[in-house]
Amino acid sequence: SLTFAFALCLVPCSLKAQARVPEEILQKLDSLFPANDHVAWSKKRSTYTADFIYQDLNVSMTFERNGKITRSIQEIEQKNLPEHIALKVEKIYAHCKILYVIIRRRGAKMEYEIELMKGSNLYIDNFDKKGRLVDVSELYKNSIFFPIVN
Repeated sequence: SLTFAFALCLVPCSLKAQARVPEEILQKLDSLFPANDHVAWSKKRSTYTADFIYQDLNVSMTFERNGKITRSIQEIEQKNLPEHIALKVEKIYAHCKILYVIIRRRGAKMEYEIELMKGSNLYIDNFDKKGRLVDVSELYKNSIFFPIVN
């Protein structure tokens, strides 16, 4: 899981620094996330990735040169989950602390990633858009990757 590691690397960029990004992409991003002028851009081959924080939530979007979105990772508030998934999450994770809720999109595929703590363990569960559990990962908080932070 990325656990929004990209957010740690964000370097605010002014709009002037985005001159290398095609106008179609800038317009598409502005139509989805207006008034967002602190975006860290990266380019890989023929795609452009925008990493930013919008309304206190992390977002990463990758675009083709023509402005088409090829994939995205977007943190959302738990209350914004679709009702059928929210009910399942409330039932399954009643005794857990939910840390993040993320929507991952790649083409037509969409998944909801729920990151949660139960005791000292970190779990990452993925649901498809119909609410089916498609993947479960268990990580330990007391590891070199997830040190205890008070």
